[in-house]
Amino acid sequence: MGELKRVIGIPIGLPATAWIVRLASHYVLKLAPELVLYGRYVVPKRPQDGGFEFTFSDLGQALQDPLKIRKR
Repeated sequence: MGELKRVIGIPIGLPATAWIVRLASHYVLKLAPELVLYGRYVVPKRPQDGGFEFTFSDLGQALQDPLKIRKR
């Protein structure tokens, strides 16, 4: 979330308590609350082992690209 706020230029964000996030993730987003609250660290081992190259090496680059397209 910090990286997203940095890319779009929002200096602060509104805090959300865990119980609000749990309710919203379950009823609105239809996701497991633990996924929203704690996230998951995933390594794309099989694609990388197969020689796949990602377009963006980090989240900041990936978030900035759609913004560049929209600003044209």
